[in-house]
Amino acid sequence: PCIIGNGYFKIPIGFGDARQALSVVSRNPSEMLSGAYVAPDIVNVPYVYTSEEQLVRFLHHLKKDEEPYTEMLRAPAIKAFMAMSDAAGHDGLVIKVHSGYRAFDTQCGTFRYKYNNTMAANPQRRRGNAEDEIATARDVNTRSAFPGTSEHQLGTALDIVTYISAPGADGKPMGYKLEPEMDQTPAYAWLQANAYKFGFVLSYPKGPDGATSVNPRTGYIYEPWHWRYIGPVPARRYNDCLRKNGMTTQEFLRALNKNTAFTC
Repeated sequence: PCIIGNGYFKIPIGFGDARQALSVVSRNPSEMLSGAYVAPDIVNVPYVYTSEEQLVRFLHHLKKDEEPYTEMLRAPAIKAFMAMSDAAGHDGLVIKVHSGYRAFDTQCGTFRYKYNNTMAANPQRRRGNAEDEIATARDVNTRSAFPGTSEHQLGTALDIVTYISAPGADGKPMGYKLEPEMDQTPAYAWLQANAYKFGFVLSYPKGPDGATSVNPRTGYIYEPWHWRYIGPVPARRYNDCLRKNGMTTQEFLRALNKNTAFTC
């Protein structure tokens, strides 16, 4: 189990297995992955395709004579991403892997880190108070998936970074960050037009109330950086659905799993 705070918020236990690329992963108990699920054929992402932040981690580990830090993805996903990154590069654009595969325990640590930061940023909420801790966990869950509900555990989802010239809070360009302003970049426009050709789809689109609000159809805020590999043929069919009726990735995959001949 994954313990958050003092354990007042009970994260559901999943039992799912997702060995096929079109599995749906969500908060729905029937679509949650088990803590024991480990994605098969996981391989290291070559450093030339990873973000500057990951390269810094790699060098830090080398200096300390530790096992080098690497991002990982399932083999078909990284092969497709490298082809996509190369194609973007030919068009003068840079896209890199910031985050790839996360095992259940890794996602637990990621969620706990964001939970602790959120508690610290809201001093009116008290640790040890069940109502406050539950509210915080639910708040964080709009920005980070509970372990067992993260597409990153599939090994086919990745966070992509590119250079964001829009200014941050300090007035300087945001640079290679996971921010909604990524959708203002030429690289994002390129991904929208081309990612499906390589088998990638956007998992968490913008909701009706804007980039910083929760999309009620996904339960998460807008994440223009989070893309999932489902294969070129399904991705092309999904892109058609996206253009016709704005169907989300999860809605499309559920329909496709019920009827393999599903089209919009």
